[in-house]
Amino acid sequence: MHSTQLVFDLPRSAQIQVEVLDITGRRVHEKSPVSMSAGTGLELELDDLKLPSGSYVYRMMATSHDSGSAEVYVGHFTSIR
Repeated sequence: MHSTQLVFDLPRSAQIQVEVLDITGRRVHEKSPVSMSAGTGLELELDDLKLPSGSYVYRMMATSHDSGSAEVYVGHFTSIR
């Protein structure tokens, strides 16, 4: 099984959704929304990523449980097979 682990801080509890895009901007993976509590060093596993070698961008959307406001975080990773 191939997976990638995202580690991040979350200032308030939120619904988290993650998309993985290839370098052309095509969505190659989407994780079902997950409810998470606020904290630092939180981990979210992207399971069963069967991606070819290359560079990828992830977009994590955090929608606050309290206010409903959304924040978007973007990062990148490299898949090596």
